Amino acid sequence: MCGILFHLQNNEDAAFKPNKQQLVRIKNRGPDSFGSHTCLAGSFRLNFYSSVLHLRGPFNHPTAQPHIDPEGNVLCWNGEIWNGPGELKSQKLLQCCSQNDGTILFNVLKRSSSIEDTLSSLQGPFAFVFYHAKTQTLYWGRDRLGMRSLVIKRENGSLTIASVAEEGGEYVNVEPGFHSCKLSSATASVMPQSSALPPTDYHPLPVIDPSILIPNDDVSNPVEAFHRYLLEAVRIRVQTIPLVSSSSSCPVAVLYSGGVDCTVLARLIHSVLDDRAPIDLLNVAFENPRMLNARKQKGEKDNDIYQLCPDRVTGLQGWRELQRCCPNRTWNFVSIDVPYSQVTEHRQTVLDLMFPNATVMDLSIALAFYFASTGCGYLTNIDGSRQQPYVSSAKVLFSGLGADEQLGGYSRHLRAFQRGGLLELEKELRLDITRIPTRNLGRDDRVISNQGKEVRYAFLDANVMAFLQALPTLHKMQLQEQGGDKLLLRKLCHLLGCELASKEKKRAIQFGSKSAKMESNTGRVLGHEKLSSR
Repeated sequence: MCGILFHLQNNEDAAFKPNKQQLVRIKNRGPDSFGSHTCLAGSFRLNFYSSVLHLRGPFNHPTAQPHIDPEGNVLCWNGEIWNGPGELKSQKLLQCCSQNDGTILFNVLKRSSSIEDTLSSLQGPFAFVFYHAKTQTLYWGRDRLGMRSLVIKRENGSLTIASVAEEGGEYVNVEPGFHSCKLSSATASVMPQSSALPPTDYHPLPVIDPSILIPNDDVSNPVEAFHRYLLEAVRIRVQTIPLVSSSSSCPVAVLYSGGVDCTVLARLIHSVLDDRAPIDLLNVAFENPRMLNARKQKGEKDNDIYQLCPDRVTGLQGWRELQRCCPNRTWNFVSIDVPYSQVTEHRQTVLDLMFPNATVMDLSIALAFYFASTGCGYLTNIDGSRQQPYVSSAKVLFSGLGADEQLGGYSRHLRAFQRGGLLELEKELRLDITRIPTRNLGRDDRVISNQGKEVRYAFLDANVMAFLQALPTLHKMQLQEQGGDKLLLRKLCHLLGCELASKEKKRAIQFGSKSAKMESNTGRVLGHEKLSSR
């Protein structure tokens, strides 16, 4: 994970000074290295800032950013390449994990006869800003799903592109795909003190990569094929994590509720990770005053409120099941307990990070990911009691996002099926796929990356998504049956030996962790309502 800040301005304007708070958050995203670069292009000054979370390249030597060369090309890169053309093919990238994929991409882009074609062929999560000196063209954008945050602000004849917004800035999310503008086509007379920027071209990308073809045999053997595609997605995301020398240090963690999505991920990570390495299961629970008040009114005892959170109950159950399935692995169940006082203390920070997302639901989900991704909690005994304080050393976190959207895991999918049968259900599923980029991914990236962590999504792997799209709907879910949501994933979970997790019902993280609806006497508030202020 890295942080990007770019500013384009008229060369005659006063030198750009980054917002201090924004720069701190850019550095939070990449605590291992920070650099800046300024260059001129015609009548424009280009200011690049980049921080690095070191995950690819020589273990003890972070690759500095921005990437620059003597010809004047510049790249700010935040991402992971799982596959691509030529030197960027997955086999070559895995064979040369001692090299940085951003460095390889920079060299490929400089030589490319079609930068747009090169960028559109990349598989993996990324955001970038690239200046091609020969053509004086500026490129920026995000992967086809928008898994890495990038926001943009146009103001007073300047352009700012960043991983996170500044406080009070009028930023919007950059649309997934690639944007470009030729700086050589604009002059100072075109761009006076306030008004126009150079014209911008936009190259959108379909959410699912149309170049990936799924064999018919895979469609006829769905559980076996799903296992293979998902295992490969997990494998490449695990094998590109640098292993530390200490056997007690944990290279990877799972955002863990004990549900079917995260349990399958944990079980598959076990299949590909070095046997000596532990796996951290990060389980977050909140002190919820509204829940406490409701218990008091019922005369119920004031027990350990964190242990009563639904995700803590199912998380402990899932942890025990993983221990039975994989007894030779060290599974660290990390109880992350969040007092309400910490929520109030960090609320404004979370609001600023998740912006431009700004609904009630955004906040409750963002709070859960913000605290979970700290990895700060307690190791847990088998009975759920706490051991000593513990801070996860994992820089890479796995999330189950994408399973519900593709496999019918939301209640709205059932309502659509009840309303109009298979036709209405498939319409709702298509809608969910198309809005994955705008609803979750940028927000979650901004919140989690502020802790110096990177989140990876195996269910949103390009090949996994292409496979699931090729499957008939009834091979993936059968909503006419009880427990028929995410049926394909449940069958895989059972096959992997996690029978209890395979039967768990869907529960949104904000309700399972109790990060939603904390305040009493606030009346009925809907999740989609806009928050009154940042």
